[in-house]
Amino acid sequence: MKALAHWWSRRSPTQRPARRVNEFAALALVAGCAAGWLPVAWSQTSGTTGYLVSLRGGAQIHENLAREEALERSRGQALSAARREQVVDGQARANKARATALARRLGIEPQFTYGGAFAGFSAQLTQAQVDALRRTPEVESLSLDLPMTAQARPGGGGGGSTTQTTPWGVTRINAAGAANTGSGVHVFVVDSGIDRDHPDLAANILDGYAVEACVSSGKFSCSATWDDDQGHGSHVAGIIAAVNNSQGVVGVAPGVSLRAVKVLDRFNNTTAAKVAAGMDYVAQRTLALGTATVANVSIGGGGSKSGYCNANGYTGTDNYARAFCEAAKAGVVITVSAGNFGVNARGFLPSTYDDAVMAISAAWGGPDSTGGDWWWNDSNWGNETSSWNTRPSAPVALGAPGYGIYSTTRLENNGGYVSMTGTSMAAPHAAGAAALFLKKSPQGNSYSAFLNIRQQMLNASTSTSGFTNTSGYSHTENYLSVTPVR
Repeated sequence: MKALAHWWSRRSPTQRPARRVNEFAALALVAGCAAGWLPVAWSQTSGTTGYLVSLRGGAQIHENLAREEALERSRGQALSAARREQVVDGQARANKARATALARRLGIEPQFTYGGAFAGFSAQLTQAQVDALRRTPEVESLSLDLPMTAQARPGGGGGGSTTQTTPWGVTRINAAGAANTGSGVHVFVVDSGIDRDHPDLAANILDGYAVEACVSSGKFSCSATWDDDQGHGSHVAGIIAAVNNSQGVVGVAPGVSLRAVKVLDRFNNTTAAKVAAGMDYVAQRTLALGTATVANVSIGGGGSKSGYCNANGYTGTDNYARAFCEAAKAGVVITVSAGNFGVNARGFLPSTYDDAVMAISAAWGGPDSTGGDWWWNDSNWGNETSSWNTRPSAPVALGAPGYGIYSTTRLENNGGYVSMTGTSMAAPHAAGAAALFLKKSPQGNSYSAFLNIRQQMLNASTSTSGFTNTSGYSHTENYLSVTPVR
């Protein structure tokens, strides 16, 4: 595996890999086994399989808030922030308690419980337990848990700096020196955590949450460490919001409030169940906040879309899709990595959930439109021929800088700074941009937040007709730009 990582880090961005989906699956399995990790849905060691389970009735948080707001209006008052949080968190706890009770009634021990986006749980199930759940009237649907991993590859560089540099990607999307810093906007980084001691990040970190330690223990809030023990999450966080402080680097939106949601392990692996728990937490906190937020998920894995998302929430049986859709309904503008396997993103999760997330592909090039822009050959793509401006349903929304991105990492890695490549790096450029658009055009806790900000970003995007494309794949997406909201 070391040889494989060394080969990836030294490849020219114009070298085209000869692989397709079957090779992607093989690589994912090899990487997982080498890390001592097996995809939960494939693990049959105890005759069990991983599932996500949703209960009928949904989370009911929107309905409870609507009743409370109507009551306060009848009194000539607005719903207070404290009461809003009480309503949201109380219903989320009740949902989790309902899910836990149902599971244990059937002899099932839940791994994660869900209550902010939908009511449900995840668990390792025997076939008899699966059959019992399918016969249970309270159960909406069951869907397989799946392996997920970070979408980045190692680069070079490292060390700190006494002077601040502006990464080429920040300049390329026209965010450098912008008066709009995104101040007041909350951005959730669903990743490996964030280094809370990093001098280029600490001032912008609001809080964090460790999904594995907190959700699986049944605790609503807990003090378990969400610090970054890998480096990927800190790199993503720096692209979004490295502090403008005359040292290191500066992010796309250096004034936002970063909120870490730790779902990746130290090998950069996770599962759909764990990411869903992260999105469940993001939805809950966004509803409690009372305004739209941004979430970046630079994580992905193989899979296809079923069901659909709209203003009424999710319709279908895929509970991983349900978590993303219900978060979008809560007012979360979600950016995700398109994937690094040079395949159609339509077969990659969560990028294929195009009605709930913005999937971002990766490009590389100069600091301006004349600097020589290329599509990164390993970036996933979408084969739709229509522009997103006329057909907002392609699996990839926009392209963004993703090759050789210099940003923060955990202080123990290379002195706290490193270059990395991948759609993991492209997506946070879009997350930072979404925060800038959201600052200029605040949105509420509804699905329209995603629709409105996505459309504004698409309207601001620039043509990629001059990009060099040696991949042989069809890149029809436009390029990210923040020019209208500087």
